[in-house]
Amino acid sequence: MRKLTSMSFFEQHNLDSLIRDQKFFEWVLRPTEELNEYWTNYIHENPSIHSQINEARLFINGLVKIEEDLSEEEVESLWSTIDGTLFSQKRKIFSLPRWVAAASIVFVLAISGVLIHQYLIQHVAEIDYSQVVRLNPSDNEITLFLSDSTKESFSSDEVDISYNENGVLLNGIGKVHSSDKIEKYEDSEELNQLVVPFGKHSNITLSDGTKIWLNSGSRAIYPVVFTKKYREIYIEGEAYLEVAHNAGQPFYVKTDEVKVKVLGTKFNICDYPNDRFSSIVLVEGKVQASVGKEEVILTPNQLLSLEKLSGDVSLENANVLEYISWKDGWLYCNKEKLENIIVKLSRVYNIEFKIEDQEINTLTLSGKLDLKADCAEVMKSIALTAPIKYEIDNGVIKLEMK
Repeated sequence: MRKLTSMSFFEQHNLDSLIRDQKFFEWVLRPTEELNEYWTNYIHENPSIHSQINEARLFINGLVKIEEDLSEEEVESLWSTIDGTLFSQKRKIFSLPRWVAAASIVFVLAISGVLIHQYLIQHVAEIDYSQVVRLNPSDNEITLFLSDSTKESFSSDEVDISYNENGVLLNGIGKVHSSDKIEKYEDSEELNQLVVPFGKHSNITLSDGTKIWLNSGSRAIYPVVFTKKYREIYIEGEAYLEVAHNAGQPFYVKTDEVKVKVLGTKFNICDYPNDRFSSIVLVEGKVQASVGKEEVILTPNQLLSLEKLSGDVSLENANVLEYISWKDGWLYCNKEKLENIIVKLSRVYNIEFKIEDQEINTLTLSGKLDLKADCAEVMKSIALTAPIKYEIDNGVIKLEMK
Protein backbone atom coordinates (compact mmCIF):
# COMPACT_ATOMS: atom_id res chain seq x y z
CA MET A 1 0.00 0.00 0.00
CA ARG A 2 1.37 3.34 -1.02
CA LYS A 3 1.80 5.91 1.71
CA LEU A 4 -0.94 8.54 1.82
CA THR A 5 0.14 12.13 1.37
CA SER A 6 -1.55 15.51 1.18
CA MET A 7 -3.32 16.23 -2.12
CA SER A 8 -4.28 19.35 -3.98
CA PHE A 9 -8.01 18.88 -3.47
CA PHE A 10 -7.57 19.39 0.28
CA GLU A 11 -7.36 23.08 -0.43
CA GLN A 12 -10.31 23.09 -2.86
CA HIS A 13 -12.82 21.07 -0.80
CA ASN A 14 -15.15 20.48 -3.74
CA LEU A 15 -17.07 17.49 -5.03
CA ASP A 16 -15.24 17.28 -8.34
CA SER A 17 -11.77 17.07 -6.79
CA LEU A 18 -12.90 14.36 -4.36
CA ILE A 19 -14.39 12.20 -7.10
CA ARG A 20 -11.29 12.56 -9.25
CA ASP A 21 -8.88 11.64 -6.48
CA GLN A 22 -7.76 8.04 -6.88
CA LYS A 23 -7.01 7.46 -3.19
CA PHE A 24 -10.50 8.63 -2.23
CA PHE A 25 -11.97 6.46 -4.96
CA GLU A 26 -10.09 3.39 -3.69
CA TRP A 27 -11.22 4.09 -0.12
CA VAL A 28 -14.90 4.14 -1.12
CA LEU A 29 -14.76 0.96 -3.21
CA ARG A 30 -11.98 -1.05 -1.54
CA PRO A 31 -11.46 0.32 2.00
CA THR A 32 -8.44 -0.85 3.98
CA GLU A 33 -7.47 -0.28 7.59
CA GLU A 34 -4.90 2.31 6.52
CA LEU A 35 -7.35 4.17 4.30
CA ASN A 36 -10.07 4.07 6.97
CA GLU A 37 -7.73 5.51 9.57
CA TYR A 38 -6.49 8.22 7.21
CA TRP A 39 -9.91 9.43 6.09
CA THR A 40 -11.45 9.16 9.55
CA ASN A 41 -8.74 11.44 10.93
CA TYR A 42 -9.08 13.84 8.03
CA ILE A 43 -12.87 14.14 8.38
CA HIS A 44 -12.48 14.67 12.13
CA GLU A 45 -9.93 17.43 11.58
CA ASN A 46 -11.91 19.05 8.72
CA PRO A 47 -15.62 18.86 9.61
CA SER A 48 -16.46 21.44 6.92
CA ILE A 49 -15.82 18.86 4.22
CA HIS A 50 -18.26 16.33 5.71
CA SER A 51 -21.12 17.06 3.29
CA GLN A 52 -18.80 16.91 0.26
CA ILE A 53 -17.48 13.56 1.49
CA ASN A 54 -21.02 12.18 1.70
CA GLU A 55 -21.96 13.46 -1.76
CA ALA A 56 -18.79 12.10 -3.35
CA ARG A 57 -19.28 8.69 -1.73
CA LEU A 58 -22.89 8.56 -2.96
CA PHE A 59 -21.72 9.44 -6.48
CA ILE A 60 -19.11 6.67 -6.53
CA ASN A 61 -21.30 4.07 -4.82
CA GLY A 62 -23.96 4.78 -7.43
CA LEU A 63 -21.62 3.53 -10.16
CA VAL A 64 -21.32 -0.03 -8.91
CA LYS A 65 -23.56 -2.65 -7.38
CA ILE A 66 -23.18 -2.95 -3.62
CA GLU A 67 -22.60 -6.68 -3.66
CA GLU A 68 -20.12 -6.63 -6.53
CA ASP A 69 -16.52 -7.39 -5.58
CA LEU A 70 -14.42 -5.31 -7.93
CA SER A 71 -10.87 -6.28 -8.71
CA GLU A 72 -8.07 -3.72 -8.45
CA GLU A 73 -7.96 -3.56 -12.26
CA GLU A 74 -11.70 -2.80 -12.45
CA VAL A 75 -11.39 -0.07 -9.82
CA GLU A 76 -8.46 1.47 -11.71
CA SER A 77 -10.37 1.31 -15.00
CA LEU A 78 -13.52 2.86 -13.56
CA TRP A 79 -11.59 5.65 -11.88
CA SER A 80 -9.54 6.35 -15.01
CA THR A 81 -12.71 6.63 -17.08
CA ILE A 82 -14.24 9.19 -14.73
CA ASP A 83 -11.01 11.07 -14.11
CA GLY A 84 -10.06 11.16 -17.79
CA THR A 85 -13.47 12.42 -18.84
CA LEU A 86 -13.70 15.10 -16.19
CA PHE A 87 -10.08 16.21 -16.47
CA SER A 88 -9.98 16.49 -20.25
CA GLN A 89 -13.19 18.53 -20.27
CA LYS A 90 -11.99 20.70 -17.39
CA ARG A 91 -8.69 21.45 -19.15
CA LYS A 92 -10.55 22.76 -22.20
CA ILE A 93 -12.74 25.00 -20.10
CA PHE A 94 -9.94 27.31 -19.03
CA SER A 95 -8.90 28.11 -22.60
CA LEU A 96 -12.37 29.27 -23.65
CA PRO A 97 -14.30 32.51 -23.16
CA ARG A 98 -16.33 32.72 -19.98
CA TRP A 99 -19.71 32.06 -21.62
CA VAL A 100 -18.31 29.08 -23.46
CA ALA A 101 -16.66 27.85 -20.25
CA ALA A 102 -20.02 27.99 -18.49
CA ALA A 103 -21.58 25.93 -21.26
CA SER A 104 -18.68 23.49 -21.02
CA ILE A 105 -19.29 23.01 -17.31
CA VAL A 106 -22.86 22.03 -18.11
CA PHE A 107 -21.49 19.63 -20.72
CA VAL A 108 -19.10 18.08 -18.17
CA LEU A 109 -21.99 17.54 -15.78
CA ALA A 110 -23.98 15.97 -18.60
CA ILE A 111 -21.10 13.62 -19.41
CA SER A 112 -20.90 12.64 -15.73
CA GLY A 113 -24.64 12.04 -15.73
CA VAL A 114 -24.35 9.79 -18.76
CA LEU A 115 -21.64 7.75 -17.02
CA ILE A 116 -23.82 7.30 -13.96
CA HIS A 117 -26.87 6.45 -16.04
CA GLN A 118 -24.98 3.82 -18.01
CA TYR A 119 -23.90 2.06 -14.83
CA LEU A 120 -27.27 2.39 -13.12
CA ILE A 121 -28.94 0.60 -16.02
CA GLN A 122 -27.13 -2.53 -14.88
CA HIS A 123 -26.64 -1.83 -11.17
CA VAL A 124 -28.88 -0.82 -8.29
CA ALA A 125 -28.00 2.58 -6.83
CA GLU A 126 -28.16 2.24 -3.05
CA ILE A 127 -26.26 3.55 -0.09
CA ASP A 128 -23.78 0.92 0.99
CA TYR A 129 -23.78 1.29 4.75
CA SER A 130 -21.17 -1.43 5.09
CA GLN A 131 -18.71 0.91 3.37
CA VAL A 132 -19.09 3.61 6.02
CA VAL A 133 -15.88 3.89 8.00
CA ARG A 134 -15.90 1.33 10.83
CA LEU A 135 -15.12 3.48 13.83
CA ASN A 136 -13.93 1.84 17.03
CA PRO A 137 -14.59 2.88 20.64
CA SER A 138 -11.78 3.90 22.93
CA ASP A 139 -11.18 2.55 26.44
CA ASN A 140 -13.85 -0.14 25.97
CA GLU A 141 -16.68 2.42 26.16
CA ILE A 142 -19.98 2.55 24.30
CA THR A 143 -19.42 5.24 21.69
CA LEU A 144 -21.86 7.26 19.61
CA PHE A 145 -20.22 8.79 16.54
CA LEU A 146 -22.35 11.69 15.33
CA SER A 147 -22.78 12.81 11.75
CA ASP A 148 -20.94 16.08 12.43
CA SER A 149 -17.75 14.07 13.19
CA THR A 150 -18.05 14.52 16.95
CA LYS A 151 -18.48 11.63 19.36
CA GLU A 152 -19.85 10.81 22.79
CA SER A 153 -18.49 7.99 24.97
CA PHE A 154 -20.20 6.23 27.89
CA SER A 155 -18.53 4.20 30.60
CA SER A 156 -21.74 2.52 31.85
CA ASP A 157 -22.60 -1.04 30.80
CA GLU A 158 -25.90 -0.03 29.23
CA VAL A 159 -26.96 3.15 27.42
CA ASP A 160 -30.39 4.23 26.14
CA ILE A 161 -30.35 6.62 23.17
CA SER A 162 -33.50 8.24 21.77
CA TYR A 163 -34.31 10.61 18.90
CA ASN A 164 -37.47 12.56 18.23
CA GLU A 165 -39.06 12.72 14.76
CA ASN A 166 -36.75 15.59 13.77
CA GLY A 167 -33.60 13.69 14.67
CA VAL A 168 -32.95 15.61 17.88
CA LEU A 169 -31.29 13.54 20.60
CA LEU A 170 -33.69 13.52 23.54
CA ASN A 171 -30.97 12.45 25.97
CA GLY A 172 -29.14 15.75 25.56
CA ILE A 173 -26.21 13.89 24.04
CA GLY A 174 -23.88 15.74 21.73
CA LYS A 175 -24.76 18.53 19.34
CA VAL A 176 -28.43 19.12 18.53
CA HIS A 177 -29.39 18.38 14.93
CA SER A 178 -32.39 20.49 14.00
CA SER A 179 -34.81 19.63 11.22
CA ASP A 180 -33.64 22.74 9.32
CA LYS A 181 -30.13 21.34 9.09
CA ILE A 182 -31.29 17.86 8.15
CA GLU A 183 -33.34 19.12 5.21
CA LYS A 184 -30.10 20.20 3.53
CA TYR A 185 -28.95 16.59 3.42
CA GLU A 186 -32.00 14.89 1.89
CA ASP A 187 -29.94 13.17 -0.81
CA SER A 188 -27.29 11.72 1.46
CA GLU A 189 -28.94 11.36 4.89
CA GLU A 190 -26.76 12.16 7.88
CA LEU A 191 -25.51 8.95 9.45
CA ASN A 192 -24.82 8.25 13.10
CA GLN A 193 -22.91 5.18 14.25
CA LEU A 194 -23.31 3.48 17.62
CA VAL A 195 -20.57 1.04 18.63
CA VAL A 196 -21.09 -1.32 21.57
CA PRO A 197 -17.97 -3.18 22.76
CA PHE A 198 -17.97 -6.67 24.24
CA GLY A 199 -19.28 -6.76 27.78
CA LYS A 200 -21.87 -4.01 27.20
CA HIS A 201 -25.17 -3.39 25.38
CA SER A 202 -27.33 -0.49 24.32
CA ASN A 203 -30.83 0.49 23.19
CA ILE A 204 -31.78 2.98 20.47
CA THR A 205 -35.09 4.58 19.57
CA LEU A 206 -34.77 5.95 16.04
CA SER A 207 -36.49 9.06 14.71
CA ASP A 208 -39.28 6.97 13.15
CA GLY A 209 -40.04 5.23 16.45
CA THR A 210 -38.23 1.98 15.63
CA LYS A 211 -36.58 0.40 18.68
CA ILE A 212 -33.27 -1.46 18.53
CA TRP A 213 -31.54 -3.53 21.20
CA LEU A 214 -27.82 -3.94 20.41
CA ASN A 215 -26.01 -6.90 21.88
CA SER A 216 -22.37 -6.96 23.04
CA GLY A 217 -19.76 -6.47 20.32
CA SER A 218 -22.21 -4.89 17.86
CA ARG A 219 -22.65 -1.69 15.89
CA ALA A 220 -25.54 0.12 14.19
CA ILE A 221 -25.22 2.69 11.40
CA TYR A 222 -28.42 4.63 10.77
CA PRO A 223 -29.74 7.96 9.41
CA VAL A 224 -30.47 10.72 11.89
CA VAL A 225 -33.75 11.19 10.00
CA PHE A 226 -35.17 8.96 7.26
CA THR A 227 -35.66 11.30 4.31
CA LYS A 228 -35.90 8.79 1.48
CA LYS A 229 -38.78 6.67 0.16
CA TYR A 230 -37.42 3.80 2.24
CA ARG A 231 -35.79 3.43 5.65
CA GLU A 232 -32.48 1.60 5.81
CA ILE A 233 -29.94 0.82 8.52
CA TYR A 234 -26.84 -1.35 8.86
CA ILE A 235 -26.16 -3.84 11.65
CA GLU A 236 -22.94 -5.63 12.56
CA GLY A 237 -23.21 -8.21 15.33
CA GLU A 238 -26.61 -8.90 16.90
CA ALA A 239 -29.72 -6.77 17.28
CA TYR A 240 -33.37 -7.20 18.19
CA LEU A 241 -35.69 -4.78 16.40
CA GLU A 242 -39.25 -3.60 16.82
CA VAL A 243 -39.85 -1.73 13.58
CA ALA A 244 -42.36 1.14 13.55
CA HIS A 245 -45.05 0.45 10.93
CA ASN A 246 -45.09 2.71 7.87
CA ALA A 247 -46.44 1.01 4.75
CA GLY A 248 -45.41 3.97 2.60
CA GLN A 249 -41.79 3.83 3.73
CA PRO A 250 -40.58 0.21 3.96
CA PHE A 251 -37.77 -0.61 6.37
CA TYR A 252 -34.57 -2.44 5.40
CA VAL A 253 -31.89 -3.92 7.63
CA LYS A 254 -28.54 -4.77 6.06
CA THR A 255 -25.63 -6.81 7.28
CA ASP A 256 -22.60 -7.96 5.34
CA GLU A 257 -24.44 -11.17 4.44
CA VAL A 258 -28.18 -10.50 4.30
CA LYS A 259 -30.78 -7.84 3.63
CA VAL A 260 -34.18 -7.85 5.33
CA LYS A 261 -37.28 -5.95 4.21
CA VAL A 262 -40.07 -5.28 6.73
CA LEU A 263 -43.15 -3.08 7.03
CA GLY A 264 -43.70 -3.45 10.76
CA THR A 265 -42.44 -6.38 12.78
CA LYS A 266 -40.34 -7.78 15.61
CA PHE A 267 -37.31 -9.89 14.80
CA ASN A 268 -33.75 -10.75 15.79
CA ILE A 269 -30.81 -10.57 13.40
CA CYS A 270 -27.35 -11.94 14.11
CA ASP A 271 -24.31 -11.54 11.87
CA TYR A 272 -21.00 -11.30 13.72
CA PRO A 273 -18.02 -11.07 11.33
CA ASN A 274 -16.24 -14.14 12.73
CA ASP A 275 -19.29 -16.37 13.16
CA ARG A 276 -19.86 -19.35 10.89
CA PHE A 277 -23.59 -18.60 10.58
CA SER A 278 -25.82 -15.56 10.08
CA SER A 279 -29.40 -15.85 11.31
CA ILE A 280 -32.79 -14.14 11.35
CA VAL A 281 -35.55 -15.10 13.78
CA LEU A 282 -39.02 -13.67 13.29
CA VAL A 283 -41.11 -12.99 16.39
CA GLU A 284 -44.05 -11.07 14.95
CA GLY A 285 -45.17 -9.83 11.53
CA LYS A 286 -43.57 -10.77 8.22
CA VAL A 287 -40.17 -10.20 6.64
CA GLN A 288 -38.50 -10.89 3.33
CA ALA A 289 -34.83 -11.82 3.53
CA SER A 290 -32.49 -11.50 0.56
CA VAL A 291 -29.56 -13.89 0.89
CA GLY A 292 -27.31 -13.94 -2.16
CA LYS A 293 -29.67 -14.59 -5.07
CA GLU A 294 -32.36 -16.11 -2.88
CA GLU A 295 -35.38 -14.35 -1.39
CA VAL A 296 -37.05 -16.06 1.56
CA ILE A 297 -40.31 -15.08 3.27
CA LEU A 298 -40.36 -15.67 7.05
CA THR A 299 -43.47 -16.09 9.19
CA PRO A 300 -43.53 -15.89 13.02
CA ASN A 301 -41.48 -18.47 14.94
CA GLN A 302 -39.23 -19.25 12.00
CA LEU A 303 -35.44 -19.24 11.90
CA LEU A 304 -33.45 -18.54 8.75
CA SER A 305 -29.78 -19.57 8.86
CA LEU A 306 -27.01 -18.88 6.38
CA GLU A 307 -23.78 -20.85 6.47
CA LYS A 308 -21.32 -18.24 5.26
CA LEU A 309 -18.68 -20.55 3.83
CA SER A 310 -20.96 -22.74 1.70
CA GLY A 311 -23.75 -20.22 1.16
CA ASP A 312 -26.33 -22.82 2.24
CA VAL A 313 -29.62 -21.35 3.47
CA SER A 314 -32.09 -23.16 5.74
CA LEU A 315 -35.53 -22.24 7.09
CA GLU A 316 -37.07 -24.00 10.09
CA ASN A 317 -39.44 -23.50 13.01
CA ALA A 318 -37.80 -22.35 16.23
CA ASN A 319 -38.45 -21.35 19.82
CA VAL A 320 -37.84 -17.62 19.45
CA LEU A 321 -37.21 -17.21 23.18
CA GLU A 322 -33.85 -18.94 22.76
CA TYR A 323 -32.79 -16.23 20.30
CA ILE A 324 -34.19 -13.05 21.81
CA SER A 325 -33.91 -13.57 25.58
CA TRP A 326 -30.47 -11.91 25.61
CA LYS A 327 -32.12 -8.47 25.37
CA ASP A 328 -33.78 -9.09 28.74
CA GLY A 329 -30.62 -10.41 30.39
CA TRP A 330 -31.23 -14.15 30.01
CA LEU A 331 -29.75 -16.96 27.94
CA TYR A 332 -32.18 -19.79 27.28
CA CYS A 333 -30.55 -23.05 26.22
CA ASN A 334 -32.30 -26.07 24.72
CA LYS A 335 -29.69 -28.75 24.10
CA GLU A 336 -27.36 -25.94 23.05
CA LYS A 337 -23.76 -26.90 22.37
CA LEU A 338 -21.50 -25.68 25.15
CA GLU A 339 -19.15 -24.44 22.43
CA ASN A 340 -21.81 -21.95 21.26
CA ILE A 341 -22.69 -20.93 24.82
CA ILE A 342 -19.05 -20.12 25.53
CA VAL A 343 -18.90 -17.83 22.48
CA LYS A 344 -21.98 -15.94 23.70
CA LEU A 345 -20.66 -15.65 27.26
CA SER A 346 -17.30 -14.37 26.05
CA ARG A 347 -19.12 -11.50 24.31
CA VAL A 348 -21.48 -10.71 27.15
CA TYR A 349 -18.72 -10.60 29.79
CA ASN A 350 -15.82 -9.61 27.52
CA ILE A 351 -13.74 -12.47 28.87
CA GLU A 352 -11.52 -15.06 27.24
CA PHE A 353 -12.20 -18.79 27.51
CA LYS A 354 -9.54 -21.45 27.11
CA ILE A 355 -10.70 -25.01 26.35
CA GLU A 356 -8.28 -27.53 27.83
CA ASP A 357 -10.28 -30.55 26.62
CA GLN A 358 -11.93 -30.44 23.17
CA GLU A 359 -14.59 -32.92 24.31
CA ILE A 360 -16.18 -29.94 26.08
CA ASN A 361 -17.26 -28.53 22.72
CA THR A 362 -19.51 -31.55 22.11
CA LEU A 363 -21.44 -31.19 25.40
CA THR A 364 -24.95 -29.72 25.35
CA LEU A 365 -26.79 -27.69 27.97
CA SER A 366 -30.46 -27.03 28.68
CA GLY A 367 -31.74 -24.42 31.09
CA LYS A 368 -31.67 -20.67 31.73
CA LEU A 369 -28.62 -18.59 32.56
CA ASP A 370 -28.93 -15.22 34.27
CA LEU A 371 -26.72 -12.84 32.33
CA LYS A 372 -27.35 -10.13 34.90
CA ALA A 373 -25.24 -12.11 37.38
CA ASP A 374 -21.45 -11.94 37.25
CA CYS A 375 -19.55 -14.42 35.11
CA ALA A 376 -18.35 -16.52 38.06
CA GLU A 377 -21.94 -17.20 39.15
CA VAL A 378 -22.90 -18.22 35.62
CA MET A 379 -19.96 -20.61 35.39
CA LYS A 380 -20.92 -22.11 38.75
CA SER A 381 -24.41 -22.82 37.38
CA ILE A 382 -22.99 -24.48 34.27
CA ALA A 383 -20.59 -26.63 36.30
CA LEU A 384 -23.53 -27.94 38.35
CA THR A 385 -25.23 -29.38 35.28
CA ALA A 386 -22.34 -30.20 32.93
CA PRO A 387 -19.39 -32.53 33.70
CA ILE A 388 -16.82 -29.75 33.61
CA LYS A 389 -14.69 -27.79 36.00
CA TYR A 390 -13.33 -24.31 35.56
CA GLU A 391 -10.60 -22.03 36.84
CA ILE A 392 -10.40 -18.26 36.52
CA ASP A 393 -6.79 -17.20 36.06
CA ASN A 394 -5.79 -13.61 35.21
CA GLY A 395 -9.08 -12.87 33.51
CA VAL A 396 -9.07 -16.11 31.51
CA ILE A 397 -11.53 -18.95 32.24
CA LYS A 398 -9.93 -22.37 31.72
CA LEU A 399 -12.32 -25.27 31.15
CA GLU A 400 -11.66 -29.00 31.37
CA MET A 401 -13.65 -32.20 31.85
CA LYS A 402 -14.21 -33.48 35.38
